[in-house]
Amino acid sequence: MENTSRILLLNIWNSPISALDLTTSQQNILVRQSVSASLCAQLWKRLQKFEAISNFCEKAKLHFLSAVLIADRQVEQGEYEISKLAFMASAKHLDCTLLKGAAYIALNLPNASGRLYSDIDLLVPKKALNLAESELMLQGFRRTEIDDYDEQYYRKWMHEIPPLRHNRRNTVLDLHHNILPLTAKASPNILYLHQDAIPLPCGLKALSNVDILLHCAVHLFHEGEFEKGLRDLIDLDFLFRHFSAENNEFQTKLFDRAKQLGLLYNLFLASYFCKLVLKTPYEADYFSKVMLYAPNKYKLTLLRVSFREIFIPHHSSCVTIKFRIARLSLYIRGHLIRMPLKLLIPHLIRKTFMRTKDFFKKEESDTLLP
Repeated sequence: MENTSRILLLNIWNSPISALDLTTSQQNILVRQSVSASLCAQLWKRLQKFEAISNFCEKAKLHFLSAVLIADRQVEQGEYEISKLAFMASAKHLDCTLLKGAAYIALNLPNASGRLYSDIDLLVPKKALNLAESELMLQGFRRTEIDDYDEQYYRKWMHEIPPLRHNRRNTVLDLHHNILPLTAKASPNILYLHQDAIPLPCGLKALSNVDILLHCAVHLFHEGEFEKGLRDLIDLDFLFRHFSAENNEFQTKLFDRAKQLGLLYNLFLASYFCKLVLKTPYEADYFSKVMLYAPNKYKLTLLRVSFREIFIPHHSSCVTIKFRIARLSLYIRGHLIRMPLKLLIPHLIRKTFMRTKDFFKKEESDTLLP
């Protein structure tokens, strides 16, 4: 195993016991890669589980333990934010469903331990969107500052409104009315997700197990930026293993649900790359059915090469020319699957113009005397 290679973190994640053989220099690289991938705390907890931490130097241990303290504190903050949202939802009879990191915390899923999150994601019915936004603003959340074009873009085409930030706690909240942009071809009928959402003791809801995994898959493979791509793929691996262990019919139900929602291609991508990168185990019948939705061999080869390059830490020790090409191609792919060309081209032209304009404004201001 090439421990000093660009895939050091991935190798150690897949084989934690091999961390006992790392040199001090390799430990330093591992710390840096795990921080870059937002996996530092999760990796340390995984190494502890496999009793593979005895060889680490004190400096490396301090970095990992500091990351664990931060991640554990974030879970406490997440629990507090969930309780505040639950109080608001109960008082106003709002149907609110937690998504992603907040749902993992509320459900105490295994991937919540040590997992960093940047915001709280909340799903409400579209008809309740204005009421939910108003109530959140009364609770101290404020709209982030964006220009009029971006504001209109969010509200007309996206699956969420512009991010909200609390004026005291600085908590960022994304308020969703769907799990994919309205312009995406694969955007599912959100009523199915609302109907099967599970009530939580706090008064909020979480998606059903199959929908949690499908949303995770959709979120990852419709992105155009993959700085946390490996972390999100590890989320999928956790969810596949955990839900399958809980219910031996989970994979059958997952396939049927993806078919109902029109998300079988996304399920194929999630299943294929989890198995390829993280050795996720599946029932043979499930995987053979999923593979029926693979693209042709040329497209699959291109996807495999690109995603294998991108599902690594985005750290200087990992960056190559192939990585840069893969990142650019997947960035373009992300835009193409989220929006049709007739909307995408004018959007990109405008964004490019605005960024160029801002650049020259900055250049001009930098040349002015104080």
